[in-house]
Amino acid sequence: MLTSKTGRTVSSLVTVVLLSRVQVIQTPRIVRNQHTIEQKSEVLSISMNIQKSKEEALWGMFIADALAMPVHWYYNPDDIKDGYGGWLTGYREPEKNHPSSILTLSAVGGSGRSGWGSKTKPVIGHVILHNKLKYWTSGDQSVHYHQVKVVKAEVQGKGQNLHRYESGDSTLNSLTALECLKTMSRVDPNTTIPSRDLRGMVLEDYVKFMTTPGTHNDTYAESFHRSFFKDWVLENQPPKTAEDLLVWTENRFKSKSGHSDSQLIVIGALVPAVPWVVHYADKPEDDCVKATIDIIKLTHPEESLIPYIEIYARLLHRVLNGKDLTEEVKNFISHKKLGGAPKRKTVETLLEKAKEYPLGSEKRLQIYQMATGRLGSACYIEGALSSMMFLALEFADHPNEGLLANANCGGENCHRGAALGALLGASASWKGKQISDKYKEHLGSAKPQLVQILDAMQSKINVETNTLDLKADCSLQQFWQKDSAKKKSCDVMNAPVYHCAWDIFTLQYEEICRSKPILIRIGNRPTIQGGLHYGPCPRNSYQPYHIVSNLTVGCALQKTKCLGEGQEVYEENDPDRDTTCRCDYTKGYDFVQPPLNNCFCIPSQEDCSCYVKTCMNMSHVLDPGKIGNPIMSILYDDTYI
Repeated sequence: MLTSKTGRTVSSLVTVVLLSRVQVIQTPRIVRNQHTIEQKSEVLSISMNIQKSKEEALWGMFIADALAMPVHWYYNPDDIKDGYGGWLTGYREPEKNHPSSILTLSAVGGSGRSGWGSKTKPVIGHVILHNKLKYWTSGDQSVHYHQVKVVKAEVQGKGQNLHRYESGDSTLNSLTALECLKTMSRVDPNTTIPSRDLRGMVLEDYVKFMTTPGTHNDTYAESFHRSFFKDWVLENQPPKTAEDLLVWTENRFKSKSGHSDSQLIVIGALVPAVPWVVHYADKPEDDCVKATIDIIKLTHPEESLIPYIEIYARLLHRVLNGKDLTEEVKNFISHKKLGGAPKRKTVETLLEKAKEYPLGSEKRLQIYQMATGRLGSACYIEGALSSMMFLALEFADHPNEGLLANANCGGENCHRGAALGALLGASASWKGKQISDKYKEHLGSAKPQLVQILDAMQSKINVETNTLDLKADCSLQQFWQKDSAKKKSCDVMNAPVYHCAWDIFTLQYEEICRSKPILIRIGNRPTIQGGLHYGPCPRNSYQPYHIVSNLTVGCALQKTKCLGEGQEVYEENDPDRDTTCRCDYTKGYDFVQPPLNNCFCIPSQEDCSCYVKTCMNMSHVLDPGKIGNPIMSILYDDTYI
């Protein structure tokens, strides 16, 4: 006998008759895996560890570059001590004069030195590095590579000099890496789009960044930038769109084959490689390495560079995924491209020599300086990568000391440091350490956008977002698609359509069998509420079209974060459309291209880039009310010290 909902007794015969008419679709059954919680916890833990490793790697890259910036290319380390009143202990502004500068010998129309090859129209000052040509052609042999610009300003009625290139600021290669990270965060937060498409979008933003005046304050661009834009500007119609740039750079790589340029085989190529390794750190190593090589080939069309990019990409990928930095570097330092077993022996000898003196002592620092000078303190990658690996071995357990030591070794310390910093940061996170908060706090111009990027990366695995964030094994489709037992359980129940959906009561992804799928409306995702239903997308995703319940576990697209310079969120609450962005007019920003709607821009459909509007007449000043706090009127003086 059974009892009805009203409390009345129902006969067994009536019960049999009634149940025979009820379809299975009305009584869905949840298929629970006894290992779900354990698997979910393990997957989430691994993902969070990799995420933390990525964050520390990026902090390490930018901090190492900024620490070394004021003494970039000081080939005599004693000049550091003499010029700054002692060895560097933190961020410093660059001095006015550089003791070993050869900036004025560098070609302004392409790669290499000014006396090499045919005379071409300068790209410096005309295509890139706007208003910087005078420093390249001044004839002053003490011009610093990273100028300190002073702008006369009026701050709340008081005259004051404002430094544009300050302590903690990043050099150009790191800034272009930051642009790459911004693009990745905006268009491919879940690493789902084809890598070739992503390359095109990154190239488009790179060209826009480099050719737009005012996007950065650096004075120097290494050879690969100059070579790229020398070839680019020679086109009748220089390519600017993602697809056009892909075709052009791919053809450029082919045409350069057999025509080696030694100025491109440099450690600076590792800086734009770092974002790609970080972006694809969750992917198999070979896939990550291929994606990294494929982009560097388009900016550095040099076949002989590829093996070194592969070495570094594999090394960083392994460390990001928890492999021991010391053991991995020991393996790679013996690579034939770096000199094989003799190189490893040399490095081991130098490390033993350093141990003769206390860690942190000047004597030990002098061994580091001697070692990097012997292995290679210049930009050329075989020596520079060897020096970087020496420092990685020495400071595998002391990341913060390693960042400073790299700066105080001089030479090509910015780009060597960026590559080293990524490794030390990634390794530190797996050892329960991190890059020092004092360095993070005082990082310069790159910090605001870097923090936004890291926040966006973190949101992917935030348990509270209720999206595809590794909450349960079935939300990772590679788990259930390979598990035949779960699918067979649906077949046995005569409800063969397997679903994985968010359960609003258990607050995790669960599995359910049904005889047929249901249609999910725009702005919604499948949910389990006793049976199979649907509910609105979480705040950080959206669903712009109808979907079928068994073909998805969540909303299709991640919302844009409005991470660009000067951007802010206009509206982000609609579950069926992307976030809309606007330019922060209170700080003087406006759209580069007028959007379809005067009030906001849709980043997934149009260019939402912002720029700071300046007065057409340079003798005028901006109304203080237009540019926020502190009240500031730029009087436009281009004086540098």
